[in-house]
Amino acid sequence: MWVTSGRPLALGQAAMVGVSAAELASLGMAGPANALECEGGFASALGGVTEIGAVTDSLGEEWHAAAHYLKPFVGCKLTHPAREGLQRLKVDEGLRADDVEHITVRHPAFDLPVIAHRAVPGDSEVAFSCSSPYLMACVLLYDELGPEVLRPARMNDAAVQELSTRISVVEDPSMTEMYVTGMSARGELGTPIRMEVVVKDGATHVYETSRVKGDPFEGWEVTDAELDEKFRTYVAGRIASSTAEDCVHLLSELPAVEDIRKLRDLLG
Repeated sequence: MWVTSGRPLALGQAAMVGVSAAELASLGMAGPANALECEGGFASALGGVTEIGAVTDSLGEEWHAAAHYLKPFVGCKLTHPAREGLQRLKVDEGLRADDVEHITVRHPAFDLPVIAHRAVPGDSEVAFSCSSPYLMACVLLYDELGPEVLRPARMNDAAVQELSTRISVVEDPSMTEMYVTGMSARGELGTPIRMEVVVKDGATHVYETSRVKGDPFEGWEVTDAELDEKFRTYVAGRIASSTAEDCVHLLSELPAVEDIRKLRDLLG
């Protein structure tokens, strides 16, 4: 499920259906007013409940999206702690790819189906974007964190492929136990990992964290300026720089935008 090329399609379809619903409503098409909370409605189908007060009580006042992480660079967020850790070890310990004997990254069991696989040539971009061994190898060899890691030349890079065979992602049972209350604990726990880098001279470097850049915790947030620059970098060569600036300006004023189709037209 997590590494198939169809995974992004579900996200696009959800956005498309939301826009279509709004446009149809504007043309007068109506549906049941209690479609969310009625028996057999949306909340019942997805959560088995008909009470939606937790969603609506602070509607328009409390923005839950602000409590979610924002990714500062490419790839599944679960891969970010180890990649940031390698950056730190390269600076603090002078770590180089040639020094590495083996790297083991310990995660809660729930993370492994998403990021533990080793992406190989012929796999989809989605598989590469979720492969911790592959993305970590890109950091060690080339200091790459952006869209360049999903270009064909890099996904077929023999040095990256070889280094990724020396990287393992495994379960740490003590981390799994922290989720005894369910995945809702992720909000408090962050993304815990323990990384052990064994180098060829026999030494072992250890990096542990549960926080990464972009987490909704004080001191870890991504700034608006950083997000704007990420957008400019990722769309460079795909849309005109003037269009990119128009998008940045429009998004900065989003609460006051009366017609979201302005953004759609800019990106279309």
